Amino acid sequence: MRNLINKIELAMFETALNPADPKGDYKAKKKALQDLQMDPNSSDPEIKQAIMQRTAELEKEAKAKGIKTGEDA
Repeated sequence: MRNLINKIELAMFETALNPADPKGDYKAKKKALQDLQMDPNSSDPEIKQAIMQRTAELEKEAKAKGIKTGEDA
């Protein structure tokens, strides 16, 4: 469980996309968040809410930088 919390903390605090490769960084962070969503240990409602919030923030930042997101790609 602690390992899952560490992964979530890492995903939550690494908010800014890497300016050297924003598209690649977006894809990597999106994949990490999807992996966290699929993890059976992340069924806690607070964890689910944190993952959904970070995903929304990531999508917003990607759109602001002109990166095509999931529904736009």
